[in-house]
Amino acid sequence: MKDVARQQCLVLVIDHQPLFLEALAKVVATIPQVRVAKHLLRGNLEEIGDAPADVVILDPFEGAEFRCEHVEKARRLWPLSRLMVLTDCDEPDAVISALAYGAHAFVLKVEPEETIRAAVELVCRGAAAFSLPMAASIAGRVALPLMVPSLPAPTARGLSPREVEVMQLVARGYTDPEIGKLLKISARTVQRHITNILNKLDCRTRSQAVAQVIGAAAPLARKGRT
Repeated sequence: MKDVARQQCLVLVIDHQPLFLEALAKVVATIPQVRVAKHLLRGNLEEIGDAPADVVILDPFEGAEFRCEHVEKARRLWPLSRLMVLTDCDEPDAVISALAYGAHAFVLKVEPEETIRAAVELVCRGAAAFSLPMAASIAGRVALPLMVPSLPAPTARGLSPREVEVMQLVARGYTDPEIGKLLKISARTVQRHITNILNKLDCRTRSQAVAQVIGAAAPLARKGRT
């Protein structure tokens, strides 16, 4: 019989706020092939011990201060896990610090539930995820393209080379005008490419398209575990 548990992505959700922790756990649990564990952080991260996790979601923002040491400790405690920062802190320096300590995603808690869910799914699939305001604020300071895995060959998804370029930038959090500037095309042309991409992939939203393409390259499953 096939071991279903090995195909699941185990997400550990850690937060200081009980109500938000419960709400976030419920959102994450709706993602297919994801199993969620939760932990209320009352002190040191090390109190959690060696809880297994493929993805760790953490808010290092404590007492009006972004605690980089929480990110650093999370990286030490879960060296093989993907780390997602989900926080109220919207300071560009906080994003840079989180990335420096090994975070793969930085998403704001004020985002809509659908956006947070899509971000978690992307991280589970091996991609990076950033709230658009944060991505825009650090675009010139951090090499975000290095954080995102390569998309599949164009022929694998029926996309043209230009459409793949557009998808890569959409996945990295760039806006239509920013994509147009980078590719030296108009924002209207970018929108036309995205419409074609959605039609080809039979998707209604950009998040669905990104998840579908990246998911084809990096399955939603635990890796390197026995």
